[in-house]
This record gives sequence, structure tokens and C-alpha cells, in this order.
Amino acid sequence: MIKAVIIEDNPEISALNSMLLKEYFSDKIILAGKADSVDEGIKRIKSINPDLVLCDIEIKGGTSFDMLEQLRPYDFKTIFIT
Repeated sequence: MIKAVIIEDNPEISALNSMLLKEYFSDKIILAGKADSVDEGIKRIKSINPDLVLCDIEIKGGTSFDMLEQLRPYDFKTIFIT
């Protein structure tokens, strides 16, 4: 199973992406966590060690690029969901 984390500060979009993962990829992807800010995203990613991170670009506290820069080096795949 692929462990995924969603980093999105809009609750409706986060819920939609969660639903899409569950509906179309429940046999391949498990949603292991969510975050809505740069700081929370860093904490979640470090604690969960996901295989896949779905990121909105503009999030609380900066951008996903700021978050990814602070996590270097990382070995997960990233999909921007902006």
C-alpha cells in the first residue's frame, strides 16, 4: 500500500481529495494524514514517512515549496493539487 498525506488549507478541497483517493484508489493508497500549513505539513511528513504527498501550492505559513525545501532530502513523490 502507498501511504499518502494531503497538504491543503481549504477543508472542502482536502475532503474532496480524500474522497477521490478512497473512491478510486482504496486498494492501492491509504490516506495516512492531512495538514493545512507549512509547519504542520513538515511534522506530519516526518512522523508518517509517506510515499506520496499531495500538496496545494499556497498553504498557511507559506508555500509547499517552502515546506519541501525544509524537508530536503526526501524520498516521497509529490503531486501538486492546486
